[in-house]
Amino acid sequence: LRSDANPSVCQASFQVWKSVVQSQSRTLRTILATLMDTLIACLASPSEEKQAVAGRAMGEMVAKIGERVLPEVLPILRAGLGSPDPLQRAGVCLGLSEVMLACSRPQILGYLDDLVSTVLQALCDAAESVRAAAAEAFDALHRQIAQRAVEEVVPALLATLDSEGANSL
Repeated sequence: LRSDANPSVCQASFQVWKSVVQSQSRTLRTILATLMDTLIACLASPSEEKQAVAGRAMGEMVAKIGERVLPEVLPILRAGLGSPDPLQRAGVCLGLSEVMLACSRPQILGYLDDLVSTVLQALCDAAESVRAAAAEAFDALHRQIAQRAVEEVVPALLATLDSEGANSL
């Protein structure tokens, strides 16, 4: 609710949150798995408003948890890519985009191998909607680390295409 489009809802929810929660980062880490499931479900929604609110909430959550966020969030996002629901997988990609945009460049570089493999997995998904969302995740990665994203992702993507081509012969 703190990320709602209506400013009065944001303000009211912020006041409630502050009155109930003593330590924001500790509370967020405690409820992280449930919160991530809820945010991914909202990101997977066909409602653009739900997606926007969930995206802002994901970015805010990353900012509150700080540098410890990637080792906690990446496994949850990677597991979400295994969902049989393409909307869920696309939501995971949108969440990954928000996480990367909210992280600092050193944080991204520290987990680059995991991020690249996650983006690659999504770019090779069978569903077009997931690939489109994965392209947004790649764009977020590129915004954070520029040419390094291209150097890491494109050769691996081409190698995947080459191996699939060789297997079909």
